[in-house]
Amino acid sequence: MKRTTASFVLVAAIIQIACQSSIPIREIFRDAHSRIDLHPDSALLVLKTLDPKKLRRRALRARYALLYSQALDNSRVDLRSDSVIAPAVAYYSRHGRAEDRAYTNYYLGCIRYNAGNIDGAVQAMLAAETHAAGTKDTCLLARICNCLGNMYCDQHRFEDAGIMFGNAETYYQALCDTPNMAYAAMNRAEVHSLTARSAEAVGGYLRARNLFERMGDSMLASEMTRDIVREMLDRNDVAPDSLRRLLCRAYSVSGFDRIPCADYPMWAAICLREKKLDSARHYGMSALADSSVSGNKRCGMILQMCRIEESSGNYRTATEYWHAYYDLFDSVVSCEREQLVQEAEQRYRNREFAGADKLLRRRTRSASIIWGAILVLCLAVFVAIHVRRGRRYRQFVETLNEDYDAFRNRCLQLAGELDRTSAEEANLLGVLGRLLTQFQHLLDKGYGTSSSRNLINEFKKYAKSIGNDKSLFADWQFIVNKQYYGLIDHLRKTYPELTGYELDLLCLLQLKFPFNCIRLLYQHENVYSLYSRRTKLHKKLGLSSGCRLEDFLSEQVERLKEDRRYSGGRPD
Repeated sequence: MKRTTASFVLVAAIIQIACQSSIPIREIFRDAHSRIDLHPDSALLVLKTLDPKKLRRRALRARYALLYSQALDNSRVDLRSDSVIAPAVAYYSRHGRAEDRAYTNYYLGCIRYNAGNIDGAVQAMLAAETHAAGTKDTCLLARICNCLGNMYCDQHRFEDAGIMFGNAETYYQALCDTPNMAYAAMNRAEVHSLTARSAEAVGGYLRARNLFERMGDSMLASEMTRDIVREMLDRNDVAPDSLRRLLCRAYSVSGFDRIPCADYPMWAAICLREKKLDSARHYGMSALADSSVSGNKRCGMILQMCRIEESSGNYRTATEYWHAYYDLFDSVVSCEREQLVQEAEQRYRNREFAGADKLLRRRTRSASIIWGAILVLCLAVFVAIHVRRGRRYRQFVETLNEDYDAFRNRCLQLAGELDRTSAEEANLLGVLGRLLTQFQHLLDKGYGTSSSRNLINEFKKYAKSIGNDKSLFADWQFIVNKQYYGLIDHLRKTYPELTGYELDLLCLLQLKFPFNCIRLLYQHENVYSLYSRRTKLHKKLGLSSGCRLEDFLSEQVERLKEDRRYSGGRPD
């Protein structure tokens, strides 16, 4: 029946895996969690369909790590490296539910315990107990207390171990978990035995025996009875016959047809109390003949033989046993002392490693904070620069718009001064309108760009779209020559070395074009190149350093105006 059930579960898991590609990740987690207690192997198969490296969210990687660690633990796989549980430890230390933190620390404690890091394991288990207390998860609390009891025993903290085993027994009783309650009672009784609390030990063994009998486990029930006898051997208020009957009952329950070798020391003690010295010596010698027994148990056997020979009056033999006991005891104590020293050294190394790891994590966290602050600072500087540039550009566009308004007013003024009766002057009005439209389009382009450089590039594109750039300035020269008494013809005649570019610039200056407008019309990205061209033009005209180009043009216009007045002429 069990094989059929297991096969069915395995087939179901394989079918589940085959259809996995279309199932959301959280559904996979729920499926694995539902199998993890009763069928951890199938839960592992489900989890292995996912690649944890492809899980982008930290929460999903943490959940996967916790479930995978739980499945391995339930499958009796003892992990020694915390690499599997590490994503869960890192995430649930600051996020998630108290239940997640409790289970994460529990499995971290188990892994550290398997690796021999007892101090680190105890630390993790205590953290798990703290978080589990808030969840009221009795099952987890029972498991935590049981693990802490074992860890305290390894640290020789028997008082604390007894408390933990007692708590575990209470929790398992609340859960009606008879098997685990029996083991907890047995562990607690063994701790009491180690601390010479015979009465408490006997009570614990009795509770455990009754529970094992209720479960139908005759072997463990028999073992508990024999442990009860061991605890009652040195009690004078218990008759040897009672002890003999208890042992016989234990053998009958477990089906032993003869006395086990492990019980020879007890029978030797019972026979010694009954003054059956020959029988006591027989059991004692038989126990010493078992080479598999060593350490403290062998010391106890030798001491028992010393008492038997002393009771028999064989003092010389008793003295020999005493010396043998002393030598063996000294050797055992030395070995135990060395073991304790090694354990202390290991705990020190683990503590040093934990301290170094904590220091490394602290430094890593500090470095992350520093680099984060630097990144934020750089971002703030970048934003500030961008905002400043944007502010400057907005000011530039506003100034350009103001200059355009001034230019437009100037053109309207020029148009008002012209005689609208001639065809030529009518053509001039058309030229002015077209130029105003072109310049308005240029300004409109300026509002859709992010820098003066982009604005100039937009103007270049626009200039190319309407034809040759020089055609733009021919209109300006026509206007200036017509309005200002043939100024352009005069300049060409007087200064033949002037280029067309320089005549265009003089034309725009005479029309009172704003400096920014001239810069854009000539497609200069900065003002320095335009200043350079003005300086060269200043030298070509032979002007002194204090004379401005605008003033020079005004003088030429006044001179031409006077010449026309004297000649009685008017502008062409």
